[in-house]
Amino acid sequence: MISVDTRLEGERMLLRPSMIKFESPDQTDIEICGSAARSLPLRLNRQFIKIMEDLGVEPQGLLDLQSSAVEELRRTTQSPPKAAGFLEQNNIGQHARVPWLICKLDAINLSPLKDPFIRDVVELSTLIQLRELKHRSRIPVEEGVTLYGIMDEFDVLQEGQIYCRTDKHVVEGRVTITRSPALHPGDIQFATAVDVPDDCPLDSLHNCIVFSQHGERDLPSQLSGGDLDGDLYNVIWDPRLQPKTTHDPADYPRVPAMDIGRLVERSDMTDFFIQFMENDQLGRIATLHQQLADIKESGTFDSDCLLLAEMHSTAVDFSKTGNPVDMQRLPRSKPVRPDFMAPGPRYKIERQGIQFIEEEIEDEEGDVVTELDPESTKMKYYESQRILGRLYRAIDEQKFLKELQTQSKSSTTTAELGPTLIDKVWRYVLQQTHLVQWIHHMDHARDIREA
Repeated sequence: MISVDTRLEGERMLLRPSMIKFESPDQTDIEICGSAARSLPLRLNRQFIKIMEDLGVEPQGLLDLQSSAVEELRRTTQSPPKAAGFLEQNNIGQHARVPWLICKLDAINLSPLKDPFIRDVVELSTLIQLRELKHRSRIPVEEGVTLYGIMDEFDVLQEGQIYCRTDKHVVEGRVTITRSPALHPGDIQFATAVDVPDDCPLDSLHNCIVFSQHGERDLPSQLSGGDLDGDLYNVIWDPRLQPKTTHDPADYPRVPAMDIGRLVERSDMTDFFIQFMENDQLGRIATLHQQLADIKESGTFDSDCLLLAEMHSTAVDFSKTGNPVDMQRLPRSKPVRPDFMAPGPRYKIERQGIQFIEEEIEDEEGDVVTELDPESTKMKYYESQRILGRLYRAIDEQKFLKELQTQSKSSTTTAELGPTLIDKVWRYVLQQTHLVQWIHHMDHARDIREA
């Protein structure tokens, strides 16, 4: 990570020895993998939401956030500026300049959303985002931001303080801070966001989170073992998402990297890649954690969930340490999952609750293979009463789609009565170029296009 130091004069730039990973023939160029040119939007996910629920966040606040997001999606198809802003924010059609085209057509009063192609692009994009909300709980948070983390090298911040300045404003007050992935209940912590004087070197930093260097343990490491080598952190100041309490962060022993005792050869890299593919268990561990966190009464505080959080941390570090996670420690589970984990709408959801399904399973004759690998059996789903289940059922995809189709039929009927959008654009071009002598340039223009 490289940050601006306003004390340096001219074009001087200093790199610490620890920042030089390897020597290069060209010592003047630096390749940038990412930049803090702008703040990134913050979206919740199921891991965050489940931990927030266990830490005392009120379910109604999360339901209100999701409801607002769905309503915003409805308004997207009703206004060209909103449609263009939505596509640009979600990076859809940027290379084809679709957002610019919508704004330009709207500026000359040509009603772009009545064109079948543009309307289909906007509606399909809206439906994709709706599925992100329903099936992944990717709820946008306006009063929150995702930024790179760096350390306060000027020793301005006290223990527990952060400095967070976006393009819009400086965040102040108590905030919730976390980092993805988050499986342990201690992966969400509090911090105090403060402002700094105008003459402070930190005042020149934008779109990043500055952490204090004071305290028994640095805050980034408390957030799912984060560090300051390019990790992104989530800062939330929405009062509805403030937990009532926090939990002690996970403190796993540091696993030393594997040392083969000689220089690494190409065959070693090939063998490691194959070993990595064989031992990549992150998805399986995260899925089981999500399943048990909903089933267990104590949620993410349950001993099985805490074990899975530790195993997940080991699996994440495997690419650095070369030490695979011991899957023999994986907790056993029954072939039962909450409704929000169902792969599709065609699966039967048992509305009598998980107890009813467990009684059915107890009556069934099992075998050793089934007990060791629940995935080999037919999974059963129950209606979850936790917040993730309520959020999942609060979105009616069919109703949303019917509303879009009704609106589309109305627009199509109106558009079919007159000329097409391309005809209107051509008329506009002819009007604007009425006194411009351009006919004699057509052959030359055609040659340029075909070249």
